[in-house]
Amino acid sequence: MTPIHIVFDASARMDKQAPSLNDCLYFGPSLTGHLTDLLLKFRLDPFAVSADISKAFLRVGLQPSDHDYTRFIWLKDPNNEKDLQAYRFRSVLFGATCSPFLLQSTLQHHFETYPTSPEVSFFMTKFYVNNLIGSLPTTVSLYSLYKVAKEVLLDAGMPLREWISNDPTFNEMVTQEGDRTTEGSDLVKVHWNYKTDHLSIKPPTFEEAPLTKWLHLSNLSKVFDPLGLFAPIIIRAKVLMQKVWKLFKRWDEIFPPELQEEWSKIKEDLENISYQEFPRFTANRGTNYSLHIFCDASEKAYGAAAYLMDLHEGANLVFSKARVASLKKKSIPQLELTANYSAVKIADYFRTVFTTDGVKITDTVIWSDSKVALHWIQNNKSKNVYVHNRVNEISQVTEVRYLYVPGEENPADLVSRGISMWQFKKSQIWFHGPSWLPNPEMWPEQTEVSTCHLPETTEEVLTTVVSEEATCPIDIRRFASLPKLINVTKLVIKFTRLLKRTIENRKTKNTGPVNSENVEVQNSEALRILIGFTQSQYFPEEMSYLNKNSHKIPTRIKCLGLFLDESRLLRCTGRLQNVDHLPYRGKFPLLLPPNSPLTGLIVIQTHEKVLHAGVQDTICKVREEYWIPTLRQCVKKMKMKCHLCNHLEGPALCRPPPPPLPACRVNSLRPYAVTGVDLTGQILICNPATKEMDKVYIVVFTCTSTRACHLEVVKDLTSTAFLNSFRRFTARRYCSR
Repeated sequence: MTPIHIVFDASARMDKQAPSLNDCLYFGPSLTGHLTDLLLKFRLDPFAVSADISKAFLRVGLQPSDHDYTRFIWLKDPNNEKDLQAYRFRSVLFGATCSPFLLQSTLQHHFETYPTSPEVSFFMTKFYVNNLIGSLPTTVSLYSLYKVAKEVLLDAGMPLREWISNDPTFNEMVTQEGDRTTEGSDLVKVHWNYKTDHLSIKPPTFEEAPLTKWLHLSNLSKVFDPLGLFAPIIIRAKVLMQKVWKLFKRWDEIFPPELQEEWSKIKEDLENISYQEFPRFTANRGTNYSLHIFCDASEKAYGAAAYLMDLHEGANLVFSKARVASLKKKSIPQLELTANYSAVKIADYFRTVFTTDGVKITDTVIWSDSKVALHWIQNNKSKNVYVHNRVNEISQVTEVRYLYVPGEENPADLVSRGISMWQFKKSQIWFHGPSWLPNPEMWPEQTEVSTCHLPETTEEVLTTVVSEEATCPIDIRRFASLPKLINVTKLVIKFTRLLKRTIENRKTKNTGPVNSENVEVQNSEALRILIGFTQSQYFPEEMSYLNKNSHKIPTRIKCLGLFLDESRLLRCTGRLQNVDHLPYRGKFPLLLPPNSPLTGLIVIQTHEKVLHAGVQDTICKVREEYWIPTLRQCVKKMKMKCHLCNHLEGPALCRPPPPPLPACRVNSLRPYAVTGVDLTGQILICNPATKEMDKVYIVVFTCTSTRACHLEVVKDLTSTAFLNSFRRFTARRYCSR
């Protein structure tokens, strides 16, 4: 490997407005294969090989006209700041956004010049940028690959070096040939011990500093595990990141001691992660295998682990995927269903990758320890939208069996809850799956799930969505008009006050009718209470800050100048404070969310007050008392629901059905037997004699049958000029009828 790569910052700018070199370069399509595909195929055959192109980018030349775009300033003498020299690249440089595309396209173009052979096909699919990573079934094919590679790549001026294989004889041979080998091989941050033929990942180096959110994110990005072999350990760091994200808003805020201690334990495990290795060789091409994917979920995370199993050699872990659970509250069965969906995507992905490389997957089984999720998959009758959509996506992947596995025998359980490095080393179930997996007769007994034990997920979802409205005793969504909602609210207020007075003084009774003189006051009070509940639900951060329960100023307060009035309602500070004839509600309108049910009822009532006028009139009337973001879209939406407006305006005018095409358009005729004529607008051309601009026109003759066009140039729009052009047309083509 090259000890040092000088990478030039092609994204540097002179200032914020000036573009960088990478901004001006075309990135090009991605010709590099997926790293996960390459590593999975690398684990297929007994004999693995790795090499890389020496100084790959620098061996691709640039056009002389492009040299000036790669100028850079070089300090020749570090002791003399004035000793600067300007250089230009004559080849592709490290750091340019288009460099990978230029290298891959050059290699593919070079390989296509050779006749098709197994070795050339190997080169076409096994390069990741400048690294050759692959596996072969026999030593004969290994030596043949080496011989052809030296010839083909040297012909392109790109010698392969750092050859390494798990075959000791091959390593001795390449050492004698002058292509030295190394003690280990880093396959794009995945470490391969060629002596034992095992894979591991490089141990990350963490910065010793007070732990903050941005530093933890930086540490997490240093752990690279594309195959997910160490997912049960890494998921703990991801769960900690989500916990920190919910607790802290500032990036530079230092973690409390309890989180620091939790991170220290995870850090110790991650630093020792390279001591655990996995066998590279897991499958042979041309052999039949069954794919078993175990999935599980918890409140913290969910994931899936995939095993390739041969009845004679047993099962081996080949891939896993782990994700933290969503911040949006979901029930455990729903998370289990999401884990099943991840397993289905892995199964579909494996079929695509392995089928092209000759591995035959005869059976695909997805194991889950959630009977509820399995019942949803087998009987898609759930009314919950989330469940219904996931089951529909799962059902699109066919030829998959879904079976139940007890939780204590599920390897994916390690992914969903996370384990320490000490537990990881002792967990044989993670490396090879359950002990009964190779013997189908010992598989867990499968029982049908009764529908009576299924949880009502619809109610759970609704509770999560409307939990903010729990303090409001009235469900506003049940009402279609604002007056009816206000009347019901008044009755609730009256009942609440009567109940309160009865408790305080049982002798006091007030069961008479509502006083008609106070109807307007009662209406205003009911509407004010409804607005207060709505603002508390949709603007919790603003209410918390104005009530001095928060220190961070929300953006909406800065933009709208929000404040709390005497009734503890949010009002906006406008620019009409000095208008004498404008009432207080017009100078300081109430803030309402655009997507709340109460806002829709207010807009509908205002629309009716202005006698079903247009959108602009309704907007003007609403803004006399309320400020609603994106009000125009809200008014348009409510106006579309107005039955009277839809009845009076009527549906949009429908176009008449198109007539049948004339016979001359659809029957076979001689070209230009039926011809259409048209003229273009004026076109200015340069007269070579006078050097002045003259106006000309083009006569277009179009055949209705073949759509062929004939063009004639005329100097003016007179009938004489047109007849002359028509004579030229008939002389060249055909006299139309």
